Amino acid sequence: MLRALSEYMESHWPFLNERARRLALDLGCIVRACRPLEYKEDTCPNLNIQTTNICNANCVFCAYQYQDHFSPRRGVMSSDVFEKAVHGHKELGGRSIYIAPMVGDPLIDPSFVQRLSYVAREGFAVSFVTNGILLKRIDVEGLLRSGVRSFGLSTGPFEKEIYESIYRNSHYADLLEGVIAFLDTRNRLHANMTVKMGFRSSIPKREVLALPDFRDRIWPLLTEKERNSVDVMTRGFDSWGGEIQQRDLPGIMRLALVPRVRRRPCQWTFLPAVTWDGLVRACGCRFVRKELPDGRDELVVGDIRSLSLSEVWRGKEVRRLRRRFVEGDLPKVCENCAAYRALYHSLRPR
Repeated sequence: MLRALSEYMESHWPFLNERARRLALDLGCIVRACRPLEYKEDTCPNLNIQTTNICNANCVFCAYQYQDHFSPRRGVMSSDVFEKAVHGHKELGGRSIYIAPMVGDPLIDPSFVQRLSYVAREGFAVSFVTNGILLKRIDVEGLLRSGVRSFGLSTGPFEKEIYESIYRNSHYADLLEGVIAFLDTRNRLHANMTVKMGFRSSIPKREVLALPDFRDRIWPLLTEKERNSVDVMTRGFDSWGGEIQQRDLPGIMRLALVPRVRRRPCQWTFLPAVTWDGLVRACGCRFVRKELPDGRDELVVGDIRSLSLSEVWRGKEVRRLRRRFVEGDLPKVCENCAAYRALYHSLRPR
């Protein structure tokens, strides 16, 4: 019932829905700020790994189009850095690894499927998100045997012109063919892998679901669970520190309202991310233009090429970063970030 109400509000009064979400975030932060905060910082159950910062799309809502402002270097993570990140996460007592780009697409990594299998063999739950363009070119049966139980497909509506207006590439036919081929193979082999379909859309959900390529060619291949979990995002896009403007977004796509009260550490600062070149970030969501003399932003807390992941994650720099929220001294990268989420509870050791 609540889900139906939320979808109705999104369709008929989207501005109210967005403002209600921001109000809930602000009120939650005010309430939590009145409670004593104890930090549990020596463990990290989840780790994000960006195996590449190269992408084959140029989405209107993504800072990839401005990456030269941040880091002009492009590349794929080396085996040494990847394995060091995985082993370091094990030392920290980690349980899951998410191959999730801030920018870039993991399927561009030529060792992608082998790396998924490696992470699964090391005992981690593993998942990833992709734009799906290269699904037709990877080893699908190898992917199905990799140990991955689910992955996210982040794409535009399945209609060529709408898709190209948002993802700005000429690979729509490859995407459609790849998604169909993957689902066909998955169903034929009765493999236990779920696709979480997330649309970034300039048209409402009901129109996305009614598009012929999706309705007639993809919907019949989805499981009931997958059909019930299809997500269509039209609002709530972040500006990436002001890089993305409302005028950049077509149709009914809208930027998110930024929470106004941020006096608790953001929960994303407890989620380490290792970038393709070995830098460790105290957040896997956002970065901004170079703001420090060494060309980094303030969420970079170390480098696993010179230190272990546990040494970085248990170091003074990341602890100091979290306390800056309580003191009202936010890093520049966090000042206008709509992805902020206050901690839901005190982090007391169990």
